[in-house]
Amino acid sequence: MVVFRRLNIDGFFVFYNYNNQYNLYRKMFGKDNKTNNENKRGLGEMFCTEETINHEEGVIDACGNMYAHAKIMSKNETPYIIEKGVLIIPKGETLVKNLNRLVIKEGVERIANEAFYSYKKLKTVVFPKSLLSIGKLSFGCSGLRSVVIPDGVISVEDAAFSMCDELKLLTCSGSLHKIGNGAFERCWRLGSVKLSDHLTTIGSQSFYGCRRLRTLQLPDSLESIGDRAFAGCGFRKIVIPKSIITIGDNAFNCSSLVEATVPISITNVGYDVFPTRTKIIRI
Repeated sequence: MVVFRRLNIDGFFVFYNYNNQYNLYRKMFGKDNKTNNENKRGLGEMFCTEETINHEEGVIDACGNMYAHAKIMSKNETPYIIEKGVLIIPKGETLVKNLNRLVIKEGVERIANEAFYSYKKLKTVVFPKSLLSIGKLSFGCSGLRSVVIPDGVISVEDAAFSMCDELKLLTCSGSLHKIGNGAFERCWRLGSVKLSDHLTTIGSQSFYGCRRLRTLQLPDSLESIGDRAFAGCGFRKIVIPKSIITIGDNAFNCSSLVEATVPISITNVGYDVFPTRTKIIRI
């Protein structure tokens, strides 16, 4: 798969003919013939699996179109722009939603908000070591089955992976400090979660509605758990670490929860943190 950007100079497009001659045809933008319309993909981006021919001013494909700023990509990659370290998907790009595997190259430090939102066919993503943060709703409602947050990522922002119906496994490497509000909300198949040893903040509703999440070890670095952070999860027992300072309202409102171990050192405790029938063991 090859991704190109259409070269448009004063209303002219350059086309290749099969006699290896380059001719100019006056083609005003938006008035191409049927074949060219089929090849056009928002903002001038297109896909073409045909053989390409290099030219000093760009690339000419076998469909007969010339493009500048050519970027060769595998069938499992997607076109994106990197601006000051931020990964951005061009507006109007839709065909890449058929993507099933994504490898993000080194140099990306942040994934923009909603970058891969609702990519239902996306099953796997490989993050670069350069990544520092994952933006709001960046993978929300996608088809991801597992997520490994690499070492170096400091924050997963609000709703970043919310409502990923196929997500079953989450592994957070050591540098992650913050999980934003609703980051993994309603990932109802999520059953295995390993949190970072440096995690300090779990936002409101971060894991709300993850009903298959039945066991979880909270790290000793954790200081704050937001409102309803784990409400609706499948815990039977939970141990709150001594590092905790604040627990929000209904944070562990899980109908299955029968026992919670809670340090007496907690200074800020919200309303109805645990179900009324839960046995509280203070340490």
